[in-house]
Amino acid sequence: MILPDGYSDVPAGKIAAVVTHLEMTERPALPPDPPGAWTLRTRRTPALDWYREIFPRRRHWFGVPRIRMIDAELAATIHSPLDRAVYALAQEGRDEGLLEIDFR
Repeated sequence: MILPDGYSDVPAGKIAAVVTHLEMTERPALPPDPPGAWTLRTRRTPALDWYREIFPRRRHWFGVPRIRMIDAELAATIHSPLDRAVYALAQEGRDEGLLEIDFR
């Protein structure tokens, strides 16, 4: 049964399922560069101690399992050139941020 657009009552004992579809019809405008001198540089095989030091700065709960990985597991994860790309965001020569792209 297909319901009409708008609000519909859901009978007792039934569950509503909602599907949302978003479509980007044009490329959005890029935001301006952040102030100050900064660079984005690739880290092909980042040192594990560097990664463990900078990763928590993301303040994101996804990082907890990554920080607890043993060295071999972490290295296998972040040193996989086909699955990952790691970049450092540096400001005034000091790494301040991390960009990690997962291609899987």
